[in-house]
Formats: sequence, C-alpha cells, structure tokens
Amino acid sequence: MSQAGSTKSPAPWWLAWLPLGAAVLCAWWLWRAPYGSTQAGVEAYVAGDAAAAVVHFQDALTTQESAAAWKNLALAALAKEDWEQVDAALAGLVSSGKSEDLAWRDFLLGNVAWRQSERAEAQANGPIPPAGALERAIALTESAREAWLAAEEERGLWEEAAANVALADERIAYLQGIAALDPEGPESQKLPPPPPPVEPEREDEMMQQLERMKKQQVPEKSPPTEVLDW
Repeated sequence: MSQAGSTKSPAPWWLAWLPLGAAVLCAWWLWRAPYGSTQAGVEAYVAGDAAAAVVHFQDALTTQESAAAWKNLALAALAKEDWEQVDAALAGLVSSGKSEDLAWRDFLLGNVAWRQSERAEAQANGPIPPAGALERAIALTESAREAWLAAEEERGLWEEAAANVALADERIAYLQGIAALDPEGPESQKLPPPPPPVEPEREDEMMQQLERMKKQQVPEKSPPTEVLDW
C-alpha cells in the first residue's frame, strides 16, 4: 500500500541533457580558445605589436601545444627582443616538434645572434662605448653565421640560410674593418653596413595566412594546427 507523499515526480527531461551540453561547451571552448588566441597573435604580430603577440601565443599554448604554436611564440619573442622567451619557445619546439624543426631552431638562433650583434655595435658607436663592445659584435655575428650554417646543413639546400651566411661574412669583414680604423679618422665613415638578414618567414605570407584564417572562422572539421606557412 502506498503512502501519501512517497511518490517522486520524474526529473525534467532537460536535466538529462545537461552533462552532454556541458561536454559540448567544454569541447567548443578547448577548440576555440587556441584558435582565437592564435588569430589575435597573428594580427598583433603583423600590426607590429610584438608584446601583445607574445601574450596571445602564450595563451594559445596553454590549451594546445604544437610545433607551429612554439614557432609563433619564438618569432614574436624575437621581434620583442625577449631573448629568454625565445630560448624557452625554442626549447618547447624541440621537445614537441620533429627532427626537421632543429634546422628552423638553428636558423632563428642565427637571427637572434644577429640582432644582438647589432645592439653591441650600437653600443660601440655610442657616446661612451663599453669596453669590448665591437669585439662582442664581431663574435655574435660569427655565432649567427655558425647557426645559419648548421641550419643549412641540417635541412639541405636552404637558400635563405645560405644567403644569411654570405651576409654574415660581409658583416664580419665590415666590423673588422671598423676595428682596424682610427675611430677619429674621416675614413671611418666610408664603410657601408651590410643589409639585414632574411627572416625565417615573411610578413606577406603571414598576411595571406591571416586572410585564410578569417575565411575559416567556423571550419567544418577541426581547427587548424598549422598557423603560419613555414
């Protein structure tokens, strides 16, 4: 015999769908978070805001690690001249990437050394140059050359790396020529500096990639894992 108040009303039908809805929402967020952060990072990078790009790429890596994501962070950190962040990004690239990414790492290390050599040369040309600044600029350029040589050997027939090795040779001769001149002499102003090195990617390629990303705001299958064209 049933007792009054002992029967329970059935749960609303929509409660059964809550776990599924929560799972779908979580999956959407995990997919969308790295994709949205990556797009924001690319936009900031192309706009010249390296600091913002670093923040966005770091955010993308918190939810999804990939070789492309580590490369993005390394490039943005290079533009920001945050050498510690570059090293951390390249370490992440090596740990999560493939063997062919070692060449890309060495290429970027060459660009880092080149940038640092430019800063050392600027110090040497300052009003109160620190001792050994010009020699440090030469040593860093030699390090850049060795890194690009290593990248070329690892990848094979890398025209950009070979071109940068040639530029490093020019710069070493240029800096050694300055070191041999009398800094007070008029001839010290006659040596033209070499052009800058080639970067491991070009801005026009990033712009093309950005346009493709805008056209694929809601892809049918899965979010892109490759962000930039290498």
